[in-house]
Amino acid sequence: MCHFVTCGHFVSNGQSRRVIEKCGFSFVKEFDYTTRMGTVERTRLYVCDNPTLER
Repeated sequence: MCHFVTCGHFVSNGQSRRVIEKCGFSFVKEFDYTTRMGTVERTRLYVCDNPTLER
C-alpha cells in the first residue's frame, strides 16, 4: 500500500501550484532541476500522506 504521493512543479508555473495546494499536498522543499533540454529550473516538491493508513 502507498504511504504517500509526491508531485512537483516549476516555480514559474503558478497555476500548478494552486491546483497542487487545493488537492491537499504539503510543500516539502525547493531545489534546482535540470531538464532534458539542459536548462535549470527552480522546482517545488510536495507530498500528500495516505489518510487511510493506520499509524
